[in-house]
Amino acid sequence: MTRQVKIASVQLPAVPGGVTNLEKKESNFLAAERMLNEAGEMGADVASLGEIFNVHGCQITEENFAELTSGDPEMVLSRLGGIARKYSMYIIAPVYGGRFQVPSAKSAA
Repeated sequence: MTRQVKIASVQLPAVPGGVTNLEKKESNFLAAERMLNEAGEMGADVASLGEIFNVHGCQITEENFAELTSGDPEMVLSRLGGIARKYSMYIIAPVYGGRFQVPSAKSAA
């Protein structure tokens, strides 16, 4: 038995709104949320955002990288997780920066 899977590709605007990096970042998240909701309403099973969607259009330097991306993995989970649950949809959201604590094979044993 086969199952048809609907996949949505979410492309953010070429130039995010805002002037500062934080305004651009928020603009990216708002656009992603809006488009993911649209994908969910259209019945997508899987939706994929483009690479580094969280800082698309931002001016990233060594000096501002840590501050600009701090907390982003958690922000993705909190802001996009509800959309995924609402529509029973998987979301692929490549995030630039941040680290999750992943247990090593030794600690998992």
